[in-house]
Amino acid sequence: MTEYRGFEKRLLPIARRWHGVIPVWAAREEGIDPSQLRHWAAGNDDVDHPARGIYVWYNDDPRTDYRYTHLAQALAEAGPGAVFYGPTVVKLLHLGGWGSQTLHIAVPSRRRKRYGIQWHHDTGFPRRKLHGLPIQEPRLAIIDSLPVMNGDKRDMVLFDAVNEGYLTQREADELV
Repeated sequence: MTEYRGFEKRLLPIARRWHGVIPVWAAREEGIDPSQLRHWAAGNDDVDHPARGIYVWYNDDPRTDYRYTHLAQALAEAGPGAVFYGPTVVKLLHLGGWGSQTLHIAVPSRRRKRYGIQWHHDTGFPRRKLHGLPIQEPRLAIIDSLPVMNGDKRDMVLFDAVNEGYLTQREADELV
Protein backbone atom coordinates (compact mmCIF):
# COMPACT_ATOMS: atom_id res chain seq x y z
CA MET A 1 0.00 0.00 0.00
CA THR A 2 1.22 3.47 -0.88
CA GLU A 3 2.18 5.75 1.99
CA TYR A 4 0.94 9.23 1.19
CA ARG A 5 2.97 12.23 2.29
CA GLY A 6 2.74 15.98 2.20
CA PHE A 7 0.09 17.39 -0.08
CA GLU A 8 -1.49 14.05 -1.00
CA LYS A 9 -1.79 13.17 2.69
CA ARG A 10 -3.86 16.36 3.12
CA LEU A 11 -6.05 15.45 0.12
CA LEU A 12 -6.66 11.84 1.11
CA PRO A 13 -9.44 12.51 3.69
CA ILE A 14 -11.33 14.56 1.09
CA ALA A 15 -10.94 11.84 -1.55
CA ARG A 16 -12.15 9.19 0.89
CA ARG A 17 -15.15 11.24 1.96
CA TRP A 18 -16.09 12.03 -1.65
CA HIS A 19 -15.41 8.60 -3.20
CA GLY A 20 -12.32 9.80 -5.05
CA VAL A 21 -13.77 13.17 -6.02
CA ILE A 22 -11.98 16.30 -4.84
CA PRO A 23 -14.23 19.35 -5.12
CA VAL A 24 -12.18 22.55 -5.12
CA TRP A 25 -14.67 24.11 -2.70
CA ALA A 26 -14.18 21.21 -0.24
CA ALA A 27 -10.39 21.49 -0.53
CA ARG A 28 -10.65 25.21 0.14
CA GLU A 29 -12.71 24.44 3.28
CA GLU A 30 -9.77 22.29 4.44
CA GLY A 31 -7.33 25.16 3.92
CA ILE A 32 -5.94 23.93 0.60
CA ASP A 33 -5.16 26.60 -1.97
CA PRO A 34 -6.98 25.87 -5.27
CA SER A 35 -3.89 26.82 -7.30
CA GLN A 36 -1.86 24.25 -5.37
CA LEU A 37 -4.51 21.64 -6.21
CA ARG A 38 -4.47 22.65 -9.88
CA HIS A 39 -0.66 22.37 -10.09
CA TRP A 40 -0.70 18.98 -8.35
CA ALA A 41 -3.34 17.67 -10.78
CA ALA A 42 -1.63 18.97 -13.93
CA GLY A 43 0.13 16.06 -15.60
CA ASN A 44 -0.83 13.64 -12.83
CA ASP A 45 -1.89 10.38 -14.52
CA ASP A 46 -3.96 9.39 -11.47
CA VAL A 47 -6.15 12.50 -11.68
CA ASP A 48 -9.02 13.41 -14.01
CA HIS A 49 -10.50 16.89 -14.31
CA PRO A 50 -14.05 16.13 -15.54
CA ALA A 51 -15.61 19.52 -14.76
CA ARG A 52 -14.74 22.99 -13.58
CA GLY A 53 -13.80 22.87 -9.91
CA ILE A 54 -13.80 19.06 -9.78
CA TYR A 55 -10.94 16.56 -9.75
CA VAL A 56 -11.15 12.79 -9.45
CA TRP A 57 -8.11 11.14 -7.89
CA TYR A 58 -7.72 7.40 -8.56
CA ASN A 59 -5.43 6.59 -5.65
CA ASP A 60 -4.39 3.24 -4.20
CA ASP A 61 -6.00 3.80 -0.81
CA PRO A 62 -8.30 0.83 -0.02
CA ARG A 63 -10.68 3.10 1.92
CA THR A 64 -11.57 5.12 -1.18
CA ASP A 65 -14.78 3.56 -2.48
CA TYR A 66 -15.14 4.26 -6.21
CA ARG A 67 -18.56 2.61 -6.60
CA TYR A 68 -20.25 5.95 -5.88
CA THR A 69 -17.83 8.31 -7.62
CA HIS A 70 -20.34 9.35 -10.30
CA LEU A 71 -22.89 10.24 -7.62
CA ALA A 72 -20.35 12.09 -5.50
CA GLN A 73 -19.25 14.02 -8.57
CA ALA A 74 -22.81 15.20 -9.26
CA LEU A 75 -23.17 16.42 -5.67
CA ALA A 76 -19.74 18.04 -5.74
CA GLU A 77 -20.60 19.92 -8.92
CA ALA A 78 -23.83 21.11 -7.29
CA GLY A 79 -21.77 22.74 -4.56
CA PRO A 80 -21.75 22.93 -0.78
CA GLY A 81 -25.00 21.94 0.88
CA ALA A 82 -26.28 19.85 -2.05
CA VAL A 83 -28.22 16.73 -1.12
CA PHE A 84 -29.85 13.88 -3.05
CA TYR A 85 -33.60 14.36 -3.12
CA GLY A 86 -36.80 12.36 -3.59
CA PRO A 87 -36.65 9.92 -6.52
CA THR A 88 -32.86 9.59 -6.38
CA VAL A 89 -33.05 8.63 -2.70
CA VAL A 90 -35.73 6.02 -3.49
CA LYS A 91 -33.45 4.60 -6.18
CA LEU A 92 -30.41 4.54 -3.87
CA LEU A 93 -32.48 2.73 -1.22
CA HIS A 94 -33.52 0.11 -3.84
CA LEU A 95 -37.20 0.52 -3.06
CA GLY A 96 -39.70 -1.10 -5.40
CA GLY A 97 -37.17 -1.68 -8.15
CA TRP A 98 -37.98 1.85 -9.25
CA GLY A 99 -35.43 4.32 -10.42
CA SER A 100 -35.45 7.62 -12.20
CA GLN A 101 -32.69 8.05 -14.78
CA THR A 102 -32.57 11.69 -13.74
CA LEU A 103 -30.61 12.65 -10.63
CA HIS A 104 -32.71 14.74 -8.26
CA ILE A 105 -30.58 17.10 -6.19
CA ALA A 106 -31.72 19.75 -3.73
CA VAL A 107 -29.55 22.85 -3.51
CA PRO A 108 -29.69 26.00 -1.40
CA SER A 109 -29.57 28.33 -4.43
CA ARG A 110 -30.55 28.23 -8.09
CA ARG A 111 -28.45 26.29 -10.61
CA ARG A 112 -28.28 26.33 -14.38
CA LYS A 113 -30.18 23.63 -16.21
CA ARG A 114 -28.11 20.54 -16.77
CA TYR A 115 -28.93 17.41 -18.72
CA GLY A 116 -29.70 14.47 -16.43
CA ILE A 117 -30.20 16.55 -13.28
CA GLN A 118 -33.41 17.96 -11.86
CA TRP A 119 -32.71 20.73 -9.33
CA HIS A 120 -34.96 21.20 -6.32
CA HIS A 121 -35.04 23.99 -3.78
CA ASP A 122 -33.59 22.94 -0.43
CA THR A 123 -36.19 23.82 2.18
CA GLY A 124 -34.02 22.72 5.08
CA PHE A 125 -35.55 19.24 5.30
CA PRO A 126 -33.92 16.59 7.52
CA ARG A 127 -30.94 14.71 6.11
CA ARG A 128 -29.09 11.46 6.54
CA LYS A 129 -26.02 9.94 4.97
CA LEU A 130 -26.09 6.95 2.65
CA HIS A 131 -22.76 5.59 1.42
CA GLY A 132 -21.26 8.71 3.00
CA LEU A 133 -23.31 11.02 0.76
CA PRO A 134 -26.01 13.39 2.04
CA ILE A 135 -29.58 12.37 1.22
CA GLN A 136 -33.02 13.64 2.11
CA GLU A 137 -34.48 11.75 5.07
CA PRO A 138 -35.91 8.54 3.49
CA ARG A 139 -39.50 8.92 4.71
CA LEU A 140 -39.76 12.41 3.20
CA ALA A 141 -37.96 11.32 0.04
CA ILE A 142 -40.50 8.54 -0.48
CA ILE A 143 -43.41 10.93 0.00
CA ASP A 144 -41.86 13.55 -2.31
CA SER A 145 -41.29 10.89 -5.00
CA LEU A 146 -44.83 9.52 -5.18
CA PRO A 147 -46.21 12.14 -7.61
CA VAL A 148 -43.75 11.08 -10.33
CA MET A 149 -44.60 7.36 -10.12
CA ASN A 150 -47.35 5.42 -11.81
CA GLY A 151 -49.72 3.33 -9.66
CA ASP A 152 -47.88 0.00 -9.89
CA LYS A 153 -44.48 1.47 -9.08
CA ARG A 154 -45.96 3.54 -6.25
CA ASP A 155 -47.46 0.39 -4.71
CA MET A 156 -44.15 -1.49 -4.99
CA VAL A 157 -42.20 1.40 -3.44
CA LEU A 158 -44.68 1.73 -0.56
CA PHE A 159 -44.62 -2.04 0.03
CA ASP A 160 -40.82 -2.04 0.25
CA ALA A 161 -40.81 1.14 2.37
CA VAL A 162 -43.05 -0.57 4.95
CA ASN A 163 -40.94 -3.76 4.89
CA GLU A 164 -37.72 -1.77 5.34
CA GLY A 165 -39.20 0.30 8.18
CA TYR A 166 -39.19 3.68 6.45
CA LEU A 167 -42.99 3.94 6.72
CA THR A 168 -45.66 2.31 8.85
CA GLN A 169 -48.45 0.40 7.14
CA ARG A 170 -50.89 3.11 8.21
CA GLU A 171 -48.72 5.84 6.63
CA ALA A 172 -48.45 3.84 3.41
CA ASP A 173 -52.22 3.30 3.29
CA GLU A 174 -52.82 7.03 3.72
CA LEU A 175 -50.47 7.82 0.83
CA VAL A 176 -52.27 5.63 -1.70
